[in-house]
Amino acid sequence: MTAPEGRAWGAILAGGRGSRMGADKALLRIGGRTLIERAAGAMAEVFGDRLLIVTDRPDRFAGMALPRVATDLVPGAGPLGGLLTALREVGDAPVFAVACDMPGLDPAVMRAQLDLWRDGEADALVPVAAGRPQPLHAIYSRVCIGIAEKLLPSG
Repeated sequence: MTAPEGRAWGAILAGGRGSRMGADKALLRIGGRTLIERAAGAMAEVFGDRLLIVTDRPDRFAGMALPRVATDLVPGAGPLGGLLTALREVGDAPVFAVACDMPGLDPAVMRAQLDLWRDGEADALVPVAAGRPQPLHAIYSRVCIGIAEKLLPSG
Protein backbone atom coordinates (compact mmCIF):
# COMPACT_ATOMS: atom_id res chain seq x y z
CA MET A 1 0.00 0.00 0.00
CA THR A 2 1.32 3.42 -0.90
CA ALA A 3 1.03 6.62 1.08
CA PRO A 4 -2.30 8.48 1.01
CA GLU A 5 -2.57 11.08 -1.74
CA GLY A 6 -2.59 14.52 -0.14
CA ARG A 7 -5.37 15.38 2.25
CA ALA A 8 -8.18 13.85 0.24
CA TRP A 9 -10.21 10.90 1.45
CA GLY A 10 -11.62 8.14 -0.70
CA ALA A 11 -15.29 7.30 -0.23
CA ILE A 12 -17.07 4.27 -1.67
CA LEU A 13 -20.82 4.82 -1.85
CA ALA A 14 -22.58 1.51 -1.26
CA GLY A 15 -26.16 2.36 -0.39
CA GLY A 16 -28.02 1.04 -3.43
CA ARG A 17 -30.55 -1.74 -3.09
CA GLY A 18 -29.77 -3.37 -6.43
CA SER A 19 -33.51 -3.50 -7.17
CA ARG A 20 -33.05 -3.42 -10.96
CA MET A 21 -30.41 -6.13 -10.78
CA GLY A 22 -32.24 -8.23 -8.20
CA ALA A 23 -29.14 -8.58 -6.00
CA ASP A 24 -26.90 -6.50 -3.77
CA LYS A 25 -24.32 -5.17 -6.26
CA ALA A 26 -21.68 -4.56 -3.59
CA LEU A 27 -21.63 -8.26 -2.73
CA LEU A 28 -21.51 -9.62 -6.29
CA ARG A 29 -18.31 -11.55 -6.99
CA ILE A 30 -15.94 -11.08 -9.90
CA GLY A 31 -12.79 -13.17 -9.94
CA GLY A 32 -13.38 -14.41 -6.40
CA ARG A 33 -13.72 -10.95 -4.81
CA THR A 34 -16.83 -8.90 -4.13
CA LEU A 35 -17.26 -5.58 -5.90
CA ILE A 36 -16.92 -3.74 -2.59
CA GLU A 37 -13.62 -5.54 -1.87
CA ARG A 38 -12.33 -4.71 -5.36
CA ALA A 39 -13.25 -1.02 -4.96
CA ALA A 40 -11.70 -0.87 -1.49
CA GLY A 41 -8.49 -2.46 -2.76
CA ALA A 42 -8.08 0.02 -5.61
CA MET A 43 -8.96 3.00 -3.41
CA ALA A 44 -6.57 1.89 -0.66
CA GLU A 45 -3.70 2.04 -3.16
CA VAL A 46 -4.34 5.76 -3.48
CA PHE A 47 -5.77 6.81 -0.10
CA GLY A 48 -4.26 4.31 2.35
CA ASP A 49 -6.30 4.38 5.55
CA ARG A 50 -8.07 7.63 4.54
CA LEU A 51 -10.87 5.54 3.11
CA LEU A 52 -14.47 4.98 4.12
CA ILE A 53 -17.51 3.14 2.90
CA VAL A 54 -20.86 4.91 3.14
CA THR A 55 -23.96 2.74 3.29
CA ASP A 56 -27.47 2.62 4.66
CA ARG A 57 -26.98 -1.00 5.78
CA PRO A 58 -23.57 -1.41 7.44
CA ASP A 59 -24.47 -4.84 8.84
CA ARG A 60 -24.12 -6.44 5.37
CA PHE A 61 -20.37 -5.81 5.51
CA ALA A 62 -19.88 -7.37 8.96
CA GLY A 63 -16.96 -9.76 9.06
CA MET A 64 -15.38 -8.39 5.89
CA ALA A 65 -11.88 -6.90 5.96
CA LEU A 66 -13.00 -3.42 4.92
CA PRO A 67 -12.04 0.10 5.99
CA ARG A 68 -14.16 2.35 8.18
CA VAL A 69 -17.90 2.15 7.45
CA ALA A 70 -20.20 5.16 7.91
CA THR A 71 -24.00 4.98 7.98
CA ASP A 72 -25.93 7.32 5.69
CA LEU A 73 -27.05 10.46 7.53
CA VAL A 74 -30.10 10.64 5.26
CA PRO A 75 -31.21 7.06 4.50
CA GLY A 76 -32.75 6.54 1.07
CA ALA A 77 -31.33 9.80 -0.32
CA GLY A 78 -29.24 8.06 -2.99
CA PRO A 79 -25.73 9.03 -4.03
CA LEU A 80 -26.15 12.68 -3.02
CA GLY A 81 -27.01 11.57 0.52
CA GLY A 82 -23.98 9.26 0.53
CA LEU A 83 -21.73 12.08 -0.63
CA LEU A 84 -23.08 14.38 2.08
CA THR A 85 -22.35 11.70 4.69
CA ALA A 86 -18.80 11.23 3.39
CA LEU A 87 -18.08 14.98 3.40
CA ARG A 88 -19.38 15.31 6.96
CA GLU A 89 -17.36 12.28 8.16
CA VAL A 90 -13.92 13.43 6.99
CA GLY A 91 -13.63 16.90 8.49
CA ASP A 92 -12.10 19.56 6.25
CA ALA A 93 -10.71 17.21 3.61
CA PRO A 94 -12.04 16.83 0.08
CA VAL A 95 -13.64 13.51 -0.88
CA PHE A 96 -12.97 11.39 -3.95
CA ALA A 97 -16.28 9.56 -4.35
CA VAL A 98 -16.86 6.35 -6.32
CA ALA A 99 -19.68 3.84 -6.53
CA CYS A 100 -19.27 0.36 -5.09
CA ASP A 101 -20.14 -1.29 -8.41
CA MET A 102 -17.11 -0.06 -10.37
CA PRO A 103 -14.90 -3.17 -10.79
CA GLY A 104 -12.34 -1.45 -13.02
CA LEU A 105 -11.23 1.39 -10.77
CA ASP A 106 -7.73 2.44 -11.78
CA PRO A 107 -5.44 4.00 -9.15
CA ALA A 108 -3.43 5.77 -11.89
CA VAL A 109 -6.56 7.51 -13.16
CA MET A 110 -7.52 8.54 -9.62
CA ARG A 111 -4.03 9.97 -9.06
CA ALA A 112 -4.27 11.92 -12.33
CA GLN A 113 -7.59 13.41 -11.18
CA LEU A 114 -6.06 14.34 -7.84
CA ASP A 115 -3.17 16.06 -9.66
CA LEU A 116 -5.69 18.12 -11.67
CA TRP A 117 -7.55 18.92 -8.45
CA ARG A 118 -4.41 20.27 -6.80
CA ASP A 119 -3.64 22.47 -9.80
CA GLY A 120 -7.00 24.27 -9.73
CA GLU A 121 -9.26 25.96 -7.28
CA ALA A 122 -12.57 24.24 -7.95
CA ASP A 123 -15.34 23.17 -5.59
CA ALA A 124 -15.59 19.88 -7.48
CA LEU A 125 -13.79 18.00 -10.23
CA VAL A 126 -16.24 15.86 -12.19
CA PRO A 127 -14.94 14.12 -15.32
CA VAL A 128 -17.03 13.97 -18.47
CA ALA A 129 -16.99 10.85 -20.64
CA ALA A 130 -18.86 10.65 -23.95
CA GLY A 131 -20.51 13.97 -23.10
CA ARG A 132 -21.88 12.75 -19.76
CA PRO A 133 -20.71 13.87 -16.31
CA GLN A 134 -19.38 11.08 -14.11
CA PRO A 135 -20.33 12.27 -10.59
CA LEU A 136 -19.30 8.99 -8.97
CA HIS A 137 -15.67 9.14 -10.03
CA ALA A 138 -15.20 12.70 -8.85
CA ILE A 139 -13.69 14.92 -6.16
CA TYR A 140 -15.76 17.22 -3.97
CA SER A 141 -14.80 19.92 -1.46
CA ARG A 142 -16.64 20.82 1.73
CA VAL A 143 -18.35 23.66 -0.13
CA CYS A 144 -20.55 20.95 -1.63
CA ILE A 145 -22.11 20.20 1.77
CA GLY A 146 -24.31 23.30 1.58
CA ILE A 147 -25.33 22.53 -1.99
CA ALA A 148 -26.22 18.92 -1.11
CA GLU A 149 -28.25 20.02 1.90
CA LYS A 150 -30.24 22.42 -0.31
CA LEU A 151 -30.89 19.79 -2.98
CA LEU A 152 -31.76 16.78 -0.82
CA PRO A 153 -35.20 17.96 0.35
CA SER A 154 -36.35 18.29 -3.28
CA GLY A 155 -35.44 14.65 -3.96
